[in-house]
Amino acid sequence: MDDLRERVRDKLKTLVFRRVYSVTQFQAFKIQYHTTPDESRRVSPNSASFTDREWERNVECHYRKYYGWSSKTSLRSNDSFPDRHIFYEKKNFGSFDPIHFRIEPDASAQSEIAPRQGDLLCGIVKSDAGGKLYYSKWFICSEQFYRAATLMLYDTHESFIKAEQKKCGAKTYWMSGNRLMTNNYLKWILGSKELGMTPSKEEQKERYWHQRCEKIARTWIHIYCAQVLLVRYNEYPSEDNVPVVRGDDSRPYPHWHLPPGFIRSFLEAYKS
Repeated sequence: MDDLRERVRDKLKTLVFRRVYSVTQFQAFKIQYHTTPDESRRVSPNSASFTDREWERNVECHYRKYYGWSSKTSLRSNDSFPDRHIFYEKKNFGSFDPIHFRIEPDASAQSEIAPRQGDLLCGIVKSDAGGKLYYSKWFICSEQFYRAATLMLYDTHESFIKAEQKKCGAKTYWMSGNRLMTNNYLKWILGSKELGMTPSKEEQKERYWHQRCEKIARTWIHIYCAQVLLVRYNEYPSEDNVPVVRGDDSRPYPHWHLPPGFIRSFLEAYKS
């Protein structure tokens, strides 16, 4: 498994994480208001008015053109461009391949959704002839992949200190809550179904949060848990190590939630 980690690290160290500092959008041509994954309505751009909570949780704006700059702050040591903004724009948006850690060109409707200030960007950084830094490929990144990449890339890191001080141990800490598990709403729905419960529409609307991050994180809740177990802890996912959600109303889902054949495909991609 040491070979696995080294090969994964070679891929991850090419990815640069930054927060969005600014974004310039041109007029939205489509605004969608999402109340659940299966329920949304289109809103006219000319009459759109939302509360801060709705803007953050429910509203999805589509733009034909946008661009912006990252913050100047390097988030990880593999970022060799300290104290400089990085330019990004719609035409270089991509979809994330979580097996090979690649970013593929993506001209789908997802590319029309601009990041917002404070969102995480992840991508490949290049410099043009004039020395301007830009993302040649990028996507809006989940906090969970950001943590998972750090856990797979570094043996020790300042962000691990809190986990290492926990009585339960660092691995248990990372494998619980929302640290590596994605899509809190989907976790809750799966756990409810496991218990034979059907949440009401009002309960679903209260819980739902429409996400802008990579598709794999929106679709499967245990992708990054499985990768960290394999790469950092040399441990295969099994019925005995399913990540847990704690709390009175957690409705935990007691099975691994992964795409069919994901573990096999991931391991085969890094075989010697």
